[in-house]
Amino acid sequence: MAEVLEMVRFGGDAAAEVEQPKYQRLRRQSGLLAVAISALGVLYVAFNAALVVATPLINGDLVHMGPGAHASFGLGAGQPGSVTLSSFSISQRLAFALLMALRAVPVGAMLFNLRALFRLYAAGTVFARDNAVRIKRMGLWLILFAATPYLIHEVSVPLGNNFDAEWFHMEEVYALVTGAVLYVIAQVMEVGHEIEQERDEFV
Repeated sequence: MAEVLEMVRFGGDAAAEVEQPKYQRLRRQSGLLAVAISALGVLYVAFNAALVVATPLINGDLVHMGPGAHASFGLGAGQPGSVTLSSFSISQRLAFALLMALRAVPVGAMLFNLRALFRLYAAGTVFARDNAVRIKRMGLWLILFAATPYLIHEVSVPLGNNFDAEWFHMEEVYALVTGAVLYVIAQVMEVGHEIEQERDEFV
């Protein structure tokens, strides 16, 4: 860690001259993770886009729409509180497609910022303000993700789709707590970066 801190302090060409094996390994691993997260993000966006487009078009008993704008596929009754897609009118299915898109946006945005964070690590930027900004945005998007079931509930009730009366689940609790922790960590990083800058200016 001391080598990494030294590299960050020097920056630029000096960092390249004193780059240590641990630092090189950190950058290489971060680059691989950035690629993996990119692939995951593309798959996530493609799947949800296909689901949103297909929801108004498919009319069958194999698709179950459940609490929190979740969709499941297969025979049987589906998860508790779910109903078959065929029981919705076309206007309800259009509304549900929009709600699923709303549910997917925070996760997609969080993956985008996670990818950007590891790209910064891969480029050699470890403890800069940009890193804190990305972590803070991840926290905010997770907090928003925790709030989406409530928004979906408030929109779906007037449409006659009140199948998720108990809209706040443990999944949202985990997202809310994790988002808050990431937000505070990012603030600590920003304060630390400001202290480091003030110290360098003083010296």
